[in-house]
Amino acid sequence: MQPPLPDTSMKLVQAGLGKYDVDAQDVVPIRGWNTSVFCITTGKGRFALRLHEGDARPESHLRAELAFLNHLHETGLSVPIPINNRQGTFLSKLVLANEIVFCDLTTWLEGNVRRKRLDQSDAYQLGQNLGHIHDASKTFVLPVDATFPCYDLTMLSPAIAQPLEPWFNKQDRAIVEHIVNQASVVLSKEIIKEDDMGIIHKDYILGNCLWHKGKLSILDFAESGRGLYLYDLATMLTNIGDQASLRIGFIQGHTSVVPLSHGILERLSLLEAIRHVNTILWNIEKAKLGEGPDLTRHLNIRMAEIRALVGEIT
Repeated sequence: MQPPLPDTSMKLVQAGLGKYDVDAQDVVPIRGWNTSVFCITTGKGRFALRLHEGDARPESHLRAELAFLNHLHETGLSVPIPINNRQGTFLSKLVLANEIVFCDLTTWLEGNVRRKRLDQSDAYQLGQNLGHIHDASKTFVLPVDATFPCYDLTMLSPAIAQPLEPWFNKQDRAIVEHIVNQASVVLSKEIIKEDDMGIIHKDYILGNCLWHKGKLSILDFAESGRGLYLYDLATMLTNIGDQASLRIGFIQGHTSVVPLSHGILERLSLLEAIRHVNTILWNIEKAKLGEGPDLTRHLNIRMAEIRALVGEIT
């Protein structure tokens, strides 16, 4: 049995649900890093209620994410479907004790994360679904009250903005700085083509992919924004490992839907290294809050992956 929700959380949940035409029979909190998520069971099925507290994400970004999810649903992809509130919009604003909290309600996705026992056909399907997301982004029209974050081509602004010590020794710091320098040259605006850019998921990992009766669903578009499609590919490749058949299947699945410009795949190793660095920096921030994985072990694993990639980056 789930423990009862704290009074403050329950008041927020009740206020949020009051914005939508749902009658909750059960409320279960779901662990999340960036926002509070609750599984809502009703007579009409299950839904996900998200509460966005503080100013971590601008209102315009929330509106963009929800509009994009609705667009992906309309193109036939299995993603959380935003539910209109009583005013006919996806995003609701709550004001409690002079605090503003935004909330939204989406359908609940059934399925399980498959971290092991992937075969080449599974990897192909993962790549194909990502390709459909990127392809759908080309026809998405951003609402006037919404904006997407635009990610710097290097994707490495956090590394430049904060000191790398004491987390990296001298040798590892040199490797990270090499990656940053290569990114600024290889991923320059003069080299990257417009067709290589669009709305990306930015956290396309196995943990955000659910399998149910052979069907693949994608969730957690909280970090989505405009960026380099290749970053999404690199993100999954750092997640599924170095098994050649899986990597080939995944890339083939994506390019079967969205062909990438000549030579862009040659930069995949660089983007994989960038993803590893970004993940390290993100987990350092979580460690400062007493959260996240064991940092020493995590750094050792990630830096080993980065060192293996450095030889492929020219």
